[in-house]
Amino acid sequence: MNRSTVLSILLLAASAASVLIGCEFLQPPPESQTATLKITINGGGTVVADPKPDQSGFYQRGASVKLTAVDTQGDAFFNFVMSIQGPFGKDILNCWIFSKWEGDASGSLSTVTVVMDGDKNVTADFTHNGVKKVTISPAPAIGIATTVLTYDSSGRLARTDDFDSTNVQLYYTIYDNNAAGQVTQYINYYPDGSLYSGSQWPMVAAIMKQYYSSSGALMKVEFYNASALMTYYLEFSFNSAGRVTTMTWFDTSQNRATQRADYLYNESGRISEFEYYSYNGTGWSYGGSYGMEYDSNGAFTRFDMYDSSDTLSQYMTVSADASGMPAKLEMYSGSGLLLTTYSLLWQSL
Repeated sequence: MNRSTVLSILLLAASAASVLIGCEFLQPPPESQTATLKITINGGGTVVADPKPDQSGFYQRGASVKLTAVDTQGDAFFNFVMSIQGPFGKDILNCWIFSKWEGDASGSLSTVTVVMDGDKNVTADFTHNGVKKVTISPAPAIGIATTVLTYDSSGRLARTDDFDSTNVQLYYTIYDNNAAGQVTQYINYYPDGSLYSGSQWPMVAAIMKQYYSSSGALMKVEFYNASALMTYYLEFSFNSAGRVTTMTWFDTSQNRATQRADYLYNESGRISEFEYYSYNGTGWSYGGSYGMEYDSNGAFTRFDMYDSSDTLSQYMTVSADASGMPAKLEMYSGSGLLLTTYSLLWQSL
C-alpha cells in the first residue's frame, strides 16, 4: 500500500467520524414520558377518572385510566307525588343519563378504560330524561291535580306550574340552581305573580332555601312566608356512610326544635322507616312511624303509617307501569278497607 492510498483511507475515516459526530446533534429528542387526557361532557352528567392526573395535569405514558360516567339526579319538586319518589322528593325522570363515549373511547357502558399511550381526547354524551307533565286523578286533598315542568337550556328544572282538577292554576314555582345543578331556592307565586301566602300543606311556603355541604349533601332547608320572614327550618344529620340519620324541624317563633324524624335503612341502603317525635319543651315524645317496602328490583311498592302506639292506621300500595313509573296508588285503612285509588299519568319529554 503506497503512501497516497494510506492518506486517502485516513481522510475517509476522519470524514466518517465527523459525520457520526454531527449526527449526534441531529437526533430527535427522546419521546415524552407523559400524556394528557382531555374529557368533554355533552349534557349534564359528570365523569370520574381513576387515577387522577398529577398536579401538573399529566399521566405517565402507558398508564391505564378508568373513566366512569355518572348520571345526574333530577331536582326536587314539591307536590303530592313527592312522597313516592325517595328521599327529599327527587324527581327520578328529571336527570341526565349516560348515553355513549366518543373520541378515544367508545361504547355505551358507563365505565371504560383508556390506555395513555399518547394524548387522549374523550367525550361523554348524556341524554336529558325529563318529565314535562304529571297528572293525578282524582286530585288529592292538597288540590294539585296536574304539574307542568319547564327546564332551562342546561336541562335543569326552572319552573313548575300546578293546577287543580278543573285546570285552574293554583300557583307556580321558580327554581334557582347552583353550579352543581342543585336547587338552592324555590319561590312560590300565585298566578297573578304575588308571593304565595297560603297553607295548603307545610312544604309549600312562599320561599324555600336549601344549603349543601362541601360534598353536596343537603344540610338545611329554610321556609319563609310571604313577608320574607323565616317561619321554620330543617336540619339534617348524617352517619359515617353519608346517609341521613335525623331530620329536625325548628320553629323560629318558639326558637327551638319541635319535631324530629329518625331514618332507618334496609340492607340495600334504602330507607325502610321514619320514626317521628315531637318536642314539648322538656322532652321528646314518640308520635308514630312510616314504613317503606320495595320489590326485588328496588322499586317502591308500599308505604305504611303507624300511630304513636305502633298500630297500623293507614297504608298505601304503589303499582308501576311498563316503564317502571308509579302508575296507581291505593290508600287503605289499617284494617284493609280501600279508601281511595289515585291514577298517575306521566308525560316525558
